[in-house]
Amino acid sequence: MLANTADTKTFLAMKHGGYYSNAAAGAEDVILGAFDLIQRSLDITLVEHDEKSFRCADFGCADGGTSLKMWARVFSSIAEKRPGIDLELFYDDLPNSDFNQLFRSVHGLTNFKSYLQEFPSVLTFASANSFHTQVLPEASLDFGFSALASHYLTKPPCNISNHIHMVGAEGDERANFQEQGKLDWERFLGSRAFELKRNGTLFVVNPGIDKDGQHLGNVGGVHLWNIFNDIWKKFVNDGVITETEYRSTNFPQHYRTVAECIEPVTDPRNAVFRSGLRLEHVETRIVRCPKARAFTEHRDVDRFVNEYVPSLRSWIEPTMLKGISLNRPSNERNSIIDKLFEQFTEHVKIKPDGHGFDYCDVYMICRRAYLPK
Repeated sequence: MLANTADTKTFLAMKHGGYYSNAAAGAEDVILGAFDLIQRSLDITLVEHDEKSFRCADFGCADGGTSLKMWARVFSSIAEKRPGIDLELFYDDLPNSDFNQLFRSVHGLTNFKSYLQEFPSVLTFASANSFHTQVLPEASLDFGFSALASHYLTKPPCNISNHIHMVGAEGDERANFQEQGKLDWERFLGSRAFELKRNGTLFVVNPGIDKDGQHLGNVGGVHLWNIFNDIWKKFVNDGVITETEYRSTNFPQHYRTVAECIEPVTDPRNAVFRSGLRLEHVETRIVRCPKARAFTEHRDVDRFVNEYVPSLRSWIEPTMLKGISLNRPSNERNSIIDKLFEQFTEHVKIKPDGHGFDYCDVYMICRRAYLPK
């Protein structure tokens, strides 16, 4: 059986029409909760910055809503230290992303407050290049930012025979995902190193695996990936999907350990290190699911389900849908996805305690220490 290893850019996108940002309050919590490190990164860059403009970039921006408040703080911080400086922001994501929603949000045409209301002179641009490749000209970027994005791979390296996610993979299949994760991480960091000016910085926060083995979807409560896998496997037994469709459902992600994250910027033999990119800081943090946190107070199961399940569906659906054969009519494929989330919803209603999408992330600040000759 051929592996379902289509390039991620051909199908991946968060749900459109503002669905993702409206549902993903946890992602915004992660971003805003990291502003102490974002400020630290900016301070490093601004120490020697003496140009008339300051270029920023948001790699893996989705529809832009979850980072709007953060960028407002960034621009406020820069403007306070460098009054009158010209500010630029480049947004980057894959071609299927909702760029229409992105710019509607940026220009204040949605329910999100835009930083342009306070900083109307910020120049905004967009790119649909993969962030695993060059997005900006060489040595042109002052501050790069990427949140909850670069754990995505250019493609799944193989089918996983017993699971839908690499955290459940074993043996050679797990090793294949680790190797693909290493290659794509070096591509991502190498591209950013090429784009950064000397003393420019990159801040990245990504789902990872901490020293206790915790990861996104498995932080002390239920194991979300196992639940979705069990439902998907049951669909095979019930004849809802085929064995081939089950094996073709593979999330193009790799959750890296801290050691995996820092290796390219700490090992002198690595090409990324030789390009001048250096590690300034790394740590892991747990950010609790805001839906689950609220549920501990209000105890309304229906409210919890209605808030919690869409926050997962906003980004899980595209990969699950990709595993279903294109030979099926589109309405049948969509019906299967609806059935998946209906069964997951019932699981949550029966035993809501322990559910929640807690983030376990690795936070990194990198600096381009020099430009190779």
